[in-house]
Amino acid sequence: METTQPVDPRSRTMESWRATLAVLASRGEVDTPRVVEARAALSWHRCERFFRREITRGALAPATAEKMLDRLRGAK
Repeated sequence: METTQPVDPRSRTMESWRATLAVLASRGEVDTPRVVEARAALSWHRCERFFRREITRGALAPATAEKMLDRLRGAK
């Protein structure tokens, strides 16, 4: 059984993760580890976009947003 290190969602853009998911779907992959990883990365990017808007509005401190994103990514 292959054990891989989770990929940091920040390593690629949201558009790149979307493209990856589209390619995997075109190949018939719907619930493989790569699909799960791409979906998780897309979720992270959606949260990051939300936090960025909240920071811009002044409703959230940048350091707090960064801590929340790290928690979403599974960092300790």
